[in-house]
Amino acid sequence: MVEIPQSFKDRMDKQLEGRAEAFYQSLDLPASTAIRLNKAKEGSEVLSDVDKSVIPWSHHALQLKSRPSFTLDPDFHAGRYYVQESSSMVLYHVLTQLFKNDKAELKMLDLCGAPGGKSTTILDFLGGEGSLITNEVIQNRVRPLIDNIMKWGYNNTIVTNNDPSAFARFHGLKFDCIVVDAPCSGEGMFRKDPKAISEWSEEHVHHCAVRQRRILQDISQSLKENGYLIYSTCTYNEAENIDNVAWAAQEFDLDHITIEMDSNWGIETIKKGDAVGYQFYPHNVSGEGFFIAILKSKTGSDDYQKVIPKLRSPERSEMTIIEDWIDTDNIQIGIANNNDVYVYNDPTFELINLVIGDLKVRYSGVKLGTINKSIIIPDHALALSHTLNIKSNRVELSKEDAITFLRKDLAKIDSDKRGWILLTYNGFGLGWIKNLGNRINNYLPNEWRIRMASS
Repeated sequence: MVEIPQSFKDRMDKQLEGRAEAFYQSLDLPASTAIRLNKAKEGSEVLSDVDKSVIPWSHHALQLKSRPSFTLDPDFHAGRYYVQESSSMVLYHVLTQLFKNDKAELKMLDLCGAPGGKSTTILDFLGGEGSLITNEVIQNRVRPLIDNIMKWGYNNTIVTNNDPSAFARFHGLKFDCIVVDAPCSGEGMFRKDPKAISEWSEEHVHHCAVRQRRILQDISQSLKENGYLIYSTCTYNEAENIDNVAWAAQEFDLDHITIEMDSNWGIETIKKGDAVGYQFYPHNVSGEGFFIAILKSKTGSDDYQKVIPKLRSPERSEMTIIEDWIDTDNIQIGIANNNDVYVYNDPTFELINLVIGDLKVRYSGVKLGTINKSIIIPDHALALSHTLNIKSNRVELSKEDAITFLRKDLAKIDSDKRGWILLTYNGFGLGWIKNLGNRINNYLPNEWRIRMASS
């Protein structure tokens, strides 16, 4: 049984007004497990041997009846799905309510991006159009964020590692939408993460609420006129949720926005004065605790500066090499000083040339590879991309061989094809090898290697 702090229990008794017992009972149930499918990598059914059901507020997401070994599933490594808490998947529904027209010019920011659940949700929504900056302030959380962005395979993303105040100082950049999934006291994770209980205190709640206001203060001026601020937490208390939403609306002259929510979904509408938000309780939904609210700017401007290219364009000889790898129609190509080659859609190419030097950019677009004299050494991100027409040879692997490859134990392949080969599973890229005939060189990055023993 979950040991609940008494002061938390006292507050929830009052907050739930006679419905608290069902809430407490839900905390003793196993945490839910859900996945969100990569819409751009549809094909054969994933996790076919696991019972699952559709999550009503995210029709391309599935609630699992049991938790399989994701590490030992090649589809997971190919970026065909993302393991995500189901309540937070409502972001896709919110975005479809807010933006019903052309997405091609949308500039979006996921301010607290790691590990990537909301960023990949935004990418699903954009469908390869517009551009997304996903930011993570904590250094050691940036790498997992990059990996998940790479798995999702789009070329319209920039990963940054900045404090929120860096965006406040960047007057040449305004966003149509900013998502702030704020660091919080984690009350909604009590049954999923016992550490959240041991770290909880009223003092910690207060500290989080103050920090959240600083974040909102930092980012408020980065909205375009009529831009949206989507604020969320994985907690229940008013101080971090509805009170902060009300404070932000008054402080920064923002409007409260309501969203259509199906009454059958079990999501509670929370109101306090003019403020409105949406609360997920684990006794009402098949997910964990979560809160989300939407605000809209009344003022602002797009002070987008004239962009001076900072990534150089390929020389003719380099372009010839690049064209041996990909179809270069309808993309932009930029080359960094170290000869790394990156591919973008038009809006993101303009955006990356604006922010380099002002923001700490850790990854962007799709990294095609590195030019070394007259050859390209392909990057793992290229293997995972679906936005590029890759011209290399491909070899489809069985599940057993795919796992062996991902362990970096695959010694050879049954193919007479030589040179660079993209290995696939269920038709989607897993990584690169170089087939030398009697052996292969495995170019899977060491940090992607499976080290788990077979179950």
